[in-house]
Amino acid sequence: AHTKASASCGSCTGLVEQLLKLTLGEAYNPAAVQPMCGCTSLGHDDVRRLIKAKGLKTIPAVMQELEWKTSCGCAKCRPALNYYLVCDWPDQYADDYQSRFINERVHANIQK
Repeated sequence: AHTKASASCGSCTGLVEQLLKLTLGEAYNPAAVQPMCGCTSLGHDDVRRLIKAKGLKTIPAVMQELEWKTSCGCAKCRPALNYYLVCDWPDQYADDYQSRFINERVHANIQK
């Protein structure tokens, strides 16, 4: 099964996979770990786990420590990293305005 469900930040990926497994039963064959984007070979779950485990608290630190292929990320990974860092370090991480999704920056559609 191919779906775009959980394609943005990835926080609901586990739930989507459970739903697919429940719906498709034995026919469900999860693909290998899908990378967040072309900037890394790591999936969302691995990135989230490593941010916490390594105590990474900035987007540049994440990209350097986790060996990102690009120096500044892309429109897929930057918003996800911003979200993960805000969730993991709410008192220490300053939200990166430029890493918000475009609808949040331009239309002030900020969802908390």
